[in-house]
Amino acid sequence: PYASPERAAIPASLRDEAGYWTGFTVLPMVIIVNARLVPADSAPRRWSDLVAPAFSGSVAFADPARSGSSYTILRTMIVANSAVVANSAVGSGEEGAWRMIEGFVGAIGGSPLEESSLVYRGVASGEYLAGLTYENAGAESQRLGSDVRVVYPADGTSAVPDGVALIRGAPHGEAARRFIDFVLGYDVARVVTARFKRRSARSDAPVPEGLPPLESIPLVDYDVDAAVSLRAATIGRFARLTGSR
Repeated sequence: PYASPERAAIPASLRDEAGYWTGFTVLPMVIIVNARLVPADSAPRRWSDLVAPAFSGSVAFADPARSGSSYTILRTMIVANSAVVANSAVGSGEEGAWRMIEGFVGAIGGSPLEESSLVYRGVASGEYLAGLTYENAGAESQRLGSDVRVVYPADGTSAVPDGVALIRGAPHGEAARRFIDFVLGYDVARVVTARFKRRSARSDAPVPEGLPPLESIPLVDYDVDAAVSLRAATIGRFARLTGSR
């Protein structure tokens, strides 16, 4: 564990209590659509809207076995839809949410893409009507002049931090600690928000230009520990649905 002096600027929800890791940036997961091809009134507003016939085979999604962001999105959809279908005729809890995931497999044409970059590139080029990715990929596509529109699902998304940590037995431990201080500092926070449209984990950092405040985005209760413990089972079940296992 290492408690950087910069740690005080980072909310408790975005760092490990014991100091084993500290949040660096925050990554809301979003739906992106090609605004040229999808009118605003036809754009998906919820994760479940992606299973509509209009999007069949036209949604870009990277393989969650290869892409960390795609795995987070898959778990986010399951968590969001678990709440929606609870005690409904569809099913209860997570098992009911998998009914939606089965429909989602049709939306992606039966199989996922090999890497995350193919998602936002494919939507920007018009190869796909919509895609699932992390927020700053969509924001960066907009900055570069593409016709990508970012949608924050009304049924809730996740905003999981990525973090920085000191490796046990690091041969240059003191240099590593100073580097962590640098990475978590305010100057770097300004660079990642201004240049990369990525949200800093620091509470005193500016919101990237053009993006809404994090508190205005509907968020699900995303359990990171559960996502870790259920990873193999979740990826295995999704792979069976797509015929890749």
